[in-house]
Amino acid sequence: MLALVNILIMRLAKMLRVSRHIDLPTIVPPSTNLLPPDHLWYDSDVVGDRYGYAIISAYKDLNETQGFIVYGYMAEDTYWACYALRGGGAEWLQLLQPGVTTVVLEMDYNSIHTVAFHVTECLGPFTECTGAFTSFKTSEYYSNIACGMTEVEQEAHDLGICYKLVELDFCAQVHPDP
Repeated sequence: MLALVNILIMRLAKMLRVSRHIDLPTIVPPSTNLLPPDHLWYDSDVVGDRYGYAIISAYKDLNETQGFIVYGYMAEDTYWACYALRGGGAEWLQLLQPGVTTVVLEMDYNSIHTVAFHVTECLGPFTECTGAFTSFKTSEYYSNIACGMTEVEQEAHDLGICYKLVELDFCAQVHPDP
């Protein structure tokens, strides 16, 4: 490659009718003390992690621009977060209490099923919550989750996609500030 560049420089000099006695720049090869490529980039198709994390977030700015973001730590985390949305997660998002803008989703890759999904955080612009119209896991929390499950299952049944439902476990709790 370097030889090709030097040849191109020589041809350019001939085209410009520059004397060969002028010192033309030579390209110095890069240093060989760089890290091997596998230290700089993730090059494996298997992560090998037990847990994966993704965020599912919605926003609306002052110009009325709306956005919906699904972002995983690794590519497979993003894939499985989208899979969870397709399997009833989108319906669950509609049932969360007002003010929830971001859900932190944890995927357990070593579960009995293909992947187990856990909603670990429900966050808003000012606070965090359980997502089920309560601040703590009380009897009202479990009643709201059961009602939500019934609504999601009924909608899936009406659409004929019950076989696509994934099991979402809500683990979100309010954490005291340190």
